[in-house]
Amino acid sequence: MATIPPSKDPMMIDPMKVPKIVPTPPKTEVPPTNTDARVRRRYPSPRDGHRYVTSRLAMIPAREVGGDYYDIIETPKGDKWVTIGDVSGHGVDSGLIMMMAQTSILSKVNDNGSCGPSDMLESINGIIRENISRLGSDHYMTMMAMRLNQSEMTLAGKHQDLIIYRSALNKTETITIPGTWLGITDDIKTSLTELTIEINTGDIVLLFTDGITEAANAGGEMFSQERLAQALNKYADLPVGKLRDKIIEEVMSFQEEQLDDMTLVVIKK
Repeated sequence: MATIPPSKDPMMIDPMKVPKIVPTPPKTEVPPTNTDARVRRRYPSPRDGHRYVTSRLAMIPAREVGGDYYDIIETPKGDKWVTIGDVSGHGVDSGLIMMMAQTSILSKVNDNGSCGPSDMLESINGIIRENISRLGSDHYMTMMAMRLNQSEMTLAGKHQDLIIYRSALNKTETITIPGTWLGITDDIKTSLTELTIEINTGDIVLLFTDGITEAANAGGEMFSQERLAQALNKYADLPVGKLRDKIIEEVMSFQEEQLDDMTLVVIKK
């Protein structure tokens, strides 16, 4: 892949200048639990027919700087996106890469919010790949991008599985999205597959990072994706905010010590 000189590439981000160009984050608030969760919200507007009625998010950071990332974005044209990812490792480099990804995604969505998730990830991968190289780092990033429509969602990218509670069936299903991580190779186009999934009224979509499922108790046993799906099914009838809180409470009660960032995104149709 030809390398564009940084001074001529409008999407190239100088790692030393990242903090200056990151958009001001939304206001944070603490959910009514006994945790120190930081919650960011950007709700889809109720003025159109998409009617993703509620979204709740929780991000509980570990002591060391990590690379958990998520966003819910609505463009002025009404395009709706949900993104979630996790940078490998911990420390300042992971935090910088996460901010680079956030800035790049916001720019891409605002420029062309109707693009496909795989197109977005292909573009973001090039930016992340170049900037990881400039940092002299060997990090990579998991990333899933989801575009919401009125009755379905289209998604791509290799991250954690997607857990969906199907209201009509009163059960959960797990969807694995094929793909590859960002930042490990120049060309990921052939590795990306877009999935389109129908979403009906009352369905709940659960996104998460591995800090949730890999939270371990004193015996070294992990909380696991299976327990997470069971918790979603158990609390699905609660208001979305309380559902989020109950899941976080179960994880925090289960684990002996928090060693990784934990991010949970709950979206109800």
